[in-house]
Amino acid sequence: MVRSVLMVVLATLSVLTLPAWGQKTVSLPYTANDNSGNQWVLQQMGLLNMQGNQPIFGQAGMLTVNGQNLRWRENQIQQDEKSGELIFGDASAANLIVQRRVYFDAESGYARVVDVFTNKTDREVSVTVQLQTHVNYGINAAGTIADPKGKNNPPIAWAGQTPVGRTALSIFAGKGAKFLPNIQYQQGNNMVQAQFPLKIPAGKSAAVGHLHGTTVTQDEAATYIKDMREALLFRYLPVNDRKSLVNFHSGSSFVGDREVLRGDTFDVVELRSGDLLKGTLQQKSWALTTFYGPVELPSDRVNGVINIGQFRPRQLVVTDKGEMFGGQLSTDTLAITLTGGQELKVPFSQIARVGYRLRAGESERTEDVAGQSVVILRSGDRMVVEPLTEPIEVFTRYGQLKLPPKSLVSIQFQSETTACTRCCWLMARSSRDSSPRRPSS
Repeated sequence: MVRSVLMVVLATLSVLTLPAWGQKTVSLPYTANDNSGNQWVLQQMGLLNMQGNQPIFGQAGMLTVNGQNLRWRENQIQQDEKSGELIFGDASAANLIVQRRVYFDAESGYARVVDVFTNKTDREVSVTVQLQTHVNYGINAAGTIADPKGKNNPPIAWAGQTPVGRTALSIFAGKGAKFLPNIQYQQGNNMVQAQFPLKIPAGKSAAVGHLHGTTVTQDEAATYIKDMREALLFRYLPVNDRKSLVNFHSGSSFVGDREVLRGDTFDVVELRSGDLLKGTLQQKSWALTTFYGPVELPSDRVNGVINIGQFRPRQLVVTDKGEMFGGQLSTDTLAITLTGGQELKVPFSQIARVGYRLRAGESERTEDVAGQSVVILRSGDRMVVEPLTEPIEVFTRYGQLKLPPKSLVSIQFQSETTACTRCCWLMARSSRDSSPRRPSS
């Protein structure tokens, strides 16, 4: 008992005394070594290549927009102190602001690049984005690699076997991605191109991710893609950029604008300091007091919990169906058994998010409520309900209507700030109507 209390005190003190992470300035060229023996070099103008005894890539993921080379001209860039991700500042191309973010994964031996395109104009901008990769050696055998999960198995990557016993691999889209590149490669050539036609609405952003690295054989390259975890590739990318990815599933789950944390092999607790605790959550159920009454959810139905607010936090519990219930939990602490066996009770005031590990056969992404019968409250809470069975009675200027539920797409109640507080919009497949509902007696 004394040991458990001491562990909680030490954990709380460590949370309060940890320094805040930020960004630091680094000079170019920047060199990074990986466990595969590669020496990556990030050059001025956003160029990425290799050096050393057997540098496979002459250029990896060289970017052009509408045929124009995009070059960042600074000699110093920013680096995230916690993740090590390198950030090139804003460059301009075709009425867009472009940012490049590069992360070197020493363990897997890959360079992950994300190019973020932001449209700050008042109209939609259409551009063709092209990524080009050159290999320093001749190619013995090469070809595209098909999406193992996509419909009709579209190509999402390219692998080229070199005469020095290494295979160059460039991945231009993730498994099951809906937005696919046009990969162009001519046999015998040591260059591959991937094109993306982007349409970016006014004031919005689109991000294109790509991954470059080496394997021993082409079969190993295909196996890497099959086992690839997008959640790990993009775990250090800012939330807004993850949501903007068009050619990868970022591995993150979003319910509305909220990002749901998920564990891999363990449950995970993210503290407000940014540190993570991994282990097994001991919570059997989640009991909430909401403004619409008490709600209790079994833990096997919960994917994650988000803590909102600083002084009097409110918890959002997200279920496996994409539902979200907000309120006050019945407990002030969360019990977790760490991977080392220690048992902690962490105060919720120190917690940012809680995520359960992926269950057997479960997707990395929380199911969306789209396609289900759902009620969305003004507070942001959402819950799946049984479909309506009785006709909806509506008074209109031209008489009473009885609309069958199967003909309805949605019912949207107008805001309380408008004059028609009892109005709703009923949108049927063949017509739309705006009318007051029958007042309750």
